[in-house]
Amino acid sequence: LSQAYGISDFNIIHDNFVNDRRYIDAFVAYFAENNTRFSWGCAVRPDNVPLDLMKRMRTAGCRFLFCGTDAGDAAILRDMRKMTSSAKSYRFFRDAREADLVFE
Repeated sequence: LSQAYGISDFNIIHDNFVNDRRYIDAFVAYFAENNTRFSWGCAVRPDNVPLDLMKRMRTAGCRFLFCGTDAGDAAILRDMRKMTSSAKSYRFFRDAREADLVFE
């Protein structure tokens, strides 16, 4: 796609992309070493991407994160059986900014 159509940006849109830590570590390590032309992004869960991983993703060419936030209220999250605390979402957004990642 890159050669035929000039594609230089892509997104991986599945919030399980970073769930397998060995896989994402290998993916990020490969791209950090070999990526010379692609900017990429991915969907993540806010409770599943620590700051150190975000920084390594940025080094590997990641520029964009897509993350849904279900609610900012703890009672609503509890009723939805989602994360137990909105604090995790807020920490995620602070960490992503520190890692210089843009939200889509």
